[in-house]
Amino acid sequence: MDFRKIIDDIINYDDGYGKDDPDEMFHPSSAGFCRRQILLNKLGLTKHSMKTKGSFLTGKIIHNFIQEKLSNCEIEKPIRLDIPDSSLYFKGKIDVFDGIVYDLKTTSDIYYNIEGPKHEHIAQVNVYMKAVGVDKAQIIYIDKRNFRAVFHDIILNENLLTDIYSKIKDVYEIYMMNKEGADVLFPACPCYQCISEIEDVRDRDNTPLRSEGNTKEPQRKESVP
Repeated sequence: MDFRKIIDDIINYDDGYGKDDPDEMFHPSSAGFCRRQILLNKLGLTKHSMKTKGSFLTGKIIHNFIQEKLSNCEIEKPIRLDIPDSSLYFKGKIDVFDGIVYDLKTTSDIYYNIEGPKHEHIAQVNVYMKAVGVDKAQIIYIDKRNFRAVFHDIILNENLLTDIYSKIKDVYEIYMMNKEGADVLFPACPCYQCISEIEDVRDRDNTPLRSEGNTKEPQRKESVP
């Protein structure tokens, strides 16, 4: 039995997540990312190293284990949030819901989550709260090493949602330009995901993404060279 191949196949399993999404649909988990990372994800250009894939899989296993132990609440509650003045919308699932939105996150070192939650996670639960009409959420960080947990209460932030809506509209415009044949991306920014994008490429196989190094500002199709 070739366990190395078995483990590699498990880590590299492609469940097709997001591949058949309508053009107008976005995932709540991307709401807090920068424009570049949302666009890369929407275009199917986001790639990850084996290390990152393994970390995702470990988190998913812990996530599912905790959900199986819960009762008297809704698990994986489906939501949809229409973005005002557009045909765009968010569609996803709330981890746990009982009148309050609970979002489970795993981490390799909980030290970095003690002081406060990550911005992208705050944005994600704001989409959830708005979708189900509540104003309270809790983000729960669980350390993969020892199951130590920290809890952060979040209140609905309408100003943050307005910023998210504007960002998604910007991304959609450039996304549709790319579908029509343009090759334009938002420039990389100093956010963790943009930095990790390059690190993941190097860790994976030293082959750059189509987007690596592309710092062209988005332009309308007729202006693209």
